[in-house]
Amino acid sequence: MDENSSDDESFFRRKALFVQSPTRPITLDTIPLDGHEFIHKSRLEQDRIVRPNKLSEKEKLKHHAREMAREFIEYAEKLNTDKESLREKFPLTVELPEKNERKWCKFCLGSEIYNEIYNEVYENEESRNVIIEGHSPLLSIIVHLEQKVVKSVLKFLRRWCKAVGMRKSIGMWLYCLLACLEKPIDQNCQKMIARLEDTCKKRLKVCEESEKQQLHVMREIVDLYFSVY
Repeated sequence: MDENSSDDESFFRRKALFVQSPTRPITLDTIPLDGHEFIHKSRLEQDRIVRPNKLSEKEKLKHHAREMAREFIEYAEKLNTDKESLREKFPLTVELPEKNERKWCKFCLGSEIYNEIYNEVYENEESRNVIIEGHSPLLSIIVHLEQKVVKSVLKFLRRWCKAVGMRKSIGMWLYCLLACLEKPIDQNCQKMIARLEDTCKKRLKVCEESEKQQLHVMREIVDLYFSVY
């Protein structure tokens, strides 16, 4: 993994999972000093409108997912507006795979999940029997991806989700690459996103408890940002 990942880890990972804990008390009167404090304050404001303690567990999940989808929209719009400056600020420091599903799987998810998906042992040419970690979807990677690559990897991610469920790393990459899509999207891309939503819907019926939040967030992102159903 890139040793300089700490420099760009906070701007755009999955905000549903990676919002930092506040370093000071946050109230409705707090003036946010950064994006994380803004998110925590926004949650307090929303809680005044909808009281989570009055919702069922399923309703709580959907309510939280919708809030995360709204945050996604803000970050996606900022990402696409500032993409050129972000490319300069966060230069590409890793070699990207060619257009090959298995190579991208190793790159994004690492050797352990790769082995589960393809039912084969991943062997590195230089170091066999060593666990290879996947790359996180940092700005130093995602802002350098061409749109055709973004769309291809999104298709791969949907297949991987069908194979092994909504793993944390799969959710992170889905979140980030969906935000990288430039609007307006074409009909083929819209169909691909609709298939992703359908995959998440079906997975929710059989998923582990740990997957539910990410699956709900993905469905809400599709609903609010792409309006595909």
